[in-house]
Amino acid sequence: MSRTIDLTLVRYAYLPQATLGRLSLPGVPFALFTIERPWVKNPAGEGGMPRVSCVPDGLYTLLPHTSERHPDTFQLVNENLGVYRDALPAGQAWGRFGILIHPANGADELEGCIAPGSQVVTYDDRPSVLMSVDSMGSVRSALAGGFPSTIWIRTTSGTKELTPLPPPRSGLPRTVKPTTA
Repeated sequence: MSRTIDLTLVRYAYLPQATLGRLSLPGVPFALFTIERPWVKNPAGEGGMPRVSCVPDGLYTLLPHTSERHPDTFQLVNENLGVYRDALPAGQAWGRFGILIHPANGADELEGCIAPGSQVVTYDDRPSVLMSVDSMGSVRSALAGGFPSTIWIRTTSGTKELTPLPPPRSGLPRTVKPTTA
């Protein structure tokens, strides 16, 4: 018997290089981090700019997806937001399809998809997530046997951009803090 699993992705930073969030999984006592491309509006219609933008906030159906490039991953679909499964409707010039949750470490490795990770770091002056392959395993485990499932993508209230702090003198990992402006 299948069961429905509901995930929540709360975006907390829309940066010029990436969109960052926290992904809550049922049955997992900790949240994962996510990285996506920055938001780029599509002047032709809904869904953001294909292959270069994060997906719009909203509620999506999550479906299993397997391809040679991205085996054992998950696809987002919400036709009301211009996000389709396999192709755009005939004659429609806007929208996008093939939006996945799959492993990647940086936004530049994504084409409008979402990548989970264990933590967010700054690498070569760009936000990145660590341990994306292992984190994807946590997503797979949480969703095992749970279809149809949903993911609610939303913005936290009070979202602020993150500013890297200088490295601490103690040699501890570098952290980020919200700006106050």
